[in-house]
Amino acid sequence: MLQEAIDVIKKEFENVPDSEQLTEKVVAKLQQTYDAPPVKDFEVVVNKPFTADEVRTTLFAPQENQIPYYSVILLAAIEAPIGHPLSKTGSLLLTLMYLIHRKSLSFLKEFVLSEGLVPLSKMMQNDNLYERSQ
Repeated sequence: MLQEAIDVIKKEFENVPDSEQLTEKVVAKLQQTYDAPPVKDFEVVVNKPFTADEVRTTLFAPQENQIPYYSVILLAAIEAPIGHPLSKTGSLLLTLMYLIHRKSLSFLKEFVLSEGLVPLSKMMQNDNLYERSQ
């Protein structure tokens, strides 16, 4: 699961000049997330217990029934106070969507059907220019 995500990242950056350092940083962050997934954030926002493996699957290879969690968590992250730990989880989901899941029609379809455009439209007003640009 993680290796497939890393392979996608490497392929995305293969034609980018001097991308080795960026690729290493992204891969290191993915490994860190895989090793310590944000289980508590998922549990608090989705209001159900999660195992670390369920969160890993949701992040790196989501099943159709897990994709709606992206909408719920992104919306909560947007509404969280600045500096709240949930903001990092929201940024992580955006990054994974942009780097890994954006080419998956099944992911995008389920994301849109689960009201995923609501948090994305709210991000258009976000003070964080990085998040707004996503």
